[in-house]
This record gives sequence, structure tokens and C-alpha cells, in this order.
Amino acid sequence: FTARRLIVRFNRITRKVYLLRPKNIGGIVALDWDKTQAAVDPSMRHEVLPGGGFLILSWDAGTVYDADGKLTDDFDGTFVGRTARNGAELLAFWEYIRRYMEIGPEAAPPPKKLLSKTPWPWL
Repeated sequence: FTARRLIVRFNRITRKVYLLRPKNIGGIVALDWDKTQAAVDPSMRHEVLPGGGFLILSWDAGTVYDADGKLTDDFDGTFVGRTARNGAELLAFWEYIRRYMEIGPEAAPPPKKLLSKTPWPWL
């Protein structure tokens, strides 16, 4: 058995982002929200992404903590969410996460449709 997807948890109280991964691909890490960098360019709002695009979050070296709370010298990054069809969708997803973490749940409305965890081929 193996993990089919990376689990990412955002905690507003501790202002941390948790990546829950198997040990062979880095294990569980806690990352500072304030050090989070998103690979999103606001100028791509009207750009169509033919192969699809992913939201990429990254953290520089010296900001990554392992499962025991010890600072590591590694840098880290992850893809978050599903494939976006265009730049506007990608920017909207990043803005949703940012508002939740910086303003609160009231600033991030509940999603209109919840995605299934069943791995359908068309998703």
C-alpha cells in the first residue's frame, strides 16, 4: 500500500503548514506560513494552461522543521490541489488559501462542490 496523494494541512492557530508524507519522500514536516512562497504570477490571470497548472508552494532552507520540531537545512516544496485549467483558477485557489490563513474562515467561503477522494480517471 502507498499514499496516492500528499496531504497538506493548514493550521491558522499555529500558523503552520503541515506536509504529511511517507518517510521515504521526506516524512512529516511543519513549515511556517509566514515563510510560504507561492509560484503564482498575477499577470497570468488570462492565460490558458494547455497542460494544466498546479499551485506550487515552497519554503527556503532554514525554515523547515522535521516531525520532532528540529530545524533542518533543507528547502521544501509541494504541489497543492488539483490541476487548474487557467491562470484565473490557479490565482483564485491561492487567494482562497491565503485568505483562510491570514484573515480567517469567514473570509474563505465554503466550496460549492466537495471533491471525492475516489481516484476517478477524469479528475
